[in-house]
Amino acid sequence: MKLEKLGPALRTLRERRLWKQNELARRAGVTRAMVSAYEKGTRLPSLRTLSRLLEALGADLRHLDSALNDDQRDQEPYRGRPST
Repeated sequence: MKLEKLGPALRTLRERRLWKQNELARRAGVTRAMVSAYEKGTRLPSLRTLSRLLEALGADLRHLDSALNDDQRDQEPYRGRPST
């Protein structure tokens, strides 16, 4: 996984739980501003913090990779049904 894709993947996992940034921050022991910065990609969490974020989300690296792939599919333009 590319590091610049970490933020969108974290956001996707958070949004799947229908949590606000405040809720993830509280559960992971970081500030809401830190969660925002991680999701925007302006900061990278340490491995320890990433571990706490994933634990709070009930996720692991496989879930993070899956969220990344879902996020990329959501950003692809809809091309309609193929012609038959």
